[in-house]
Amino acid sequence: MTRALRFGAVLLAALVAFGVEEAAAQTPTVSNLIVVNQYNPLSGDTYGFGEEIRLEVTFNRAVRVSSDVNLRVQIGATNRDFNCASSLCGQGGGGQSSWQFSYYVQATDVDTNGISAVSLTGGTIVGGTDGTAANRGLGNRVQNSANHKV
Repeated sequence: MTRALRFGAVLLAALVAFGVEEAAAQTPTVSNLIVVNQYNPLSGDTYGFGEEIRLEVTFNRAVRVSSDVNLRVQIGATNRDFNCASSLCGQGGGGQSSWQFSYYVQATDVDTNGISAVSLTGGTIVGGTDGTAANRGLGNRVQNSANHKV
């Protein structure tokens, strides 16, 4: 066996031993979804017209997000699309695990029991290194958030 082949075999064995192969094959899934604290309502627990609401979606591993991906959030009886606010939206590279989505409250928005995250819509979300399509399920992470009314 040549020196290069031996090195390759040793490197592969080390990567498998440390779980790198398994992590790379893992489907990207949402592991957390939060309202970003620095964007809390200016007045108590209720956002007013023109205020920014920002949510952060975290995946279990780095993903790339196209610029046309939105986070759909229910405000009252209306679904609103929050736009990707991270500087890497639509960029190549290895991606990142956390992405922020932003929306500015409109004059007609009213939600007295709090906002609810519904889904990730449009565009593509894929694993940063291997292009594996992400599972976009959000679970019940932000539902009728009483501290985030409109």
